[in-house]
Amino acid sequence: MAALQKAFGNQLEGAGSVRSGLSRLRQKEFAAVILDQNLLDADPAALETLAPHFGTATPVYVNFALSSAERLVREVRIALTRREVERAAAGQAAAASLRNELRNAVTGILLSSQLALQATKLPDDAQAKLRTVCELAETMRTRLGI
Repeated sequence: MAALQKAFGNQLEGAGSVRSGLSRLRQKEFAAVILDQNLLDADPAALETLAPHFGTATPVYVNFALSSAERLVREVRIALTRREVERAAAGQAAAASLRNELRNAVTGILLSSQLALQATKLPDDAQAKLRTVCELAETMRTRLGI
């Protein structure tokens, strides 16, 4: 625990029991939850009790009895790095999905408004409003890079 405290500083909180861990998980959000494999082997229900409260925390399973301090720090760093990579990938996927949805909507707006402008004899105020819609859709397309 001292090696983790040294490596991660004040960002680390310990819990000596399942009940204490559950209390901490309910109080705030964590980047990672480090679980002792021996505790889980001794009390299989502990994971079932704790896991629903992990939130977005990455679980890290270690055997404190067998793992060196350096390995423990390395495992936590790897888990946190993996978490950040996964978050970035999820953010990029969400942005791409939104961009595709917006592309379809903006294209539909542009096409419909341009076709409506070509219709025979629209009142002047309707033409002006359709031109405004076209201009706004073009601006959206340009700003979104679609």
